[in-house]
Amino acid sequence: MAAANHLRDALMGLFGKSLPNEIAMMIQVSKGPSVPQIIKLLDWYETRKEYILVIERPTPCTDLRKYLLQNDGRISESKARAVMHQVVTAARICFERGIFHSDIKLENLLINENSLQVKLIDFGVSRSLKKSGYTRYIGTIYAPPEAFHKTCRYHAKPATVYSLGILLYLMLFGKYPYIMEPKIFARTLKTAEISKGESMWTDPTGTFITA
Repeated sequence: MAAANHLRDALMGLFGKSLPNEIAMMIQVSKGPSVPQIIKLLDWYETRKEYILVIERPTPCTDLRKYLLQNDGRISESKARAVMHQVVTAARICFERGIFHSDIKLENLLINENSLQVKLIDFGVSRSLKKSGYTRYIGTIYAPPEAFHKTCRYHAKPATVYSLGILLYLMLFGKYPYIMEPKIFARTLKTAEISKGESMWTDPTGTFITA
């Protein structure tokens, strides 16, 4: 998380204090021309106990997982093509602005059911882009195998391409392209360094959930 900390420290010079990761990432990705495929941070506030983010609310819209469920779990190739073009654009812009989203999945994509306009949301586990790669995985089960190998580093762009492949498969077939064996899943959780005070499982979409 050193790169993310570096970005927060840099922004601290502008705001006079260290910022929560999500706010720092959204400020960074918002630099430059507005991108319709990425949700906009309109403002943010600090209270005594929390930070409040004011984010655009596109209407009508729902997340992509719910949209698939409303369409028997899958969509046509033409619709999937329209969605993927926008998601790839959002990922590319994130990279150009030095951000690795790290959590591209069905639930983090809002879709307008009428126009099929898509917006990438939730930068809570995003990080600054590093050429040297990462050793600790943060995100969902959409991650590539090397993300969970103790002796390997994984890199932002290949990892994102892998997650986009899973996303496309889910949209077209309504299921994951593989079944994770229990022993592999257990090793995944161990490698992700879950603290003793947390429990973790996946919902039907493969999302890592902590409690």
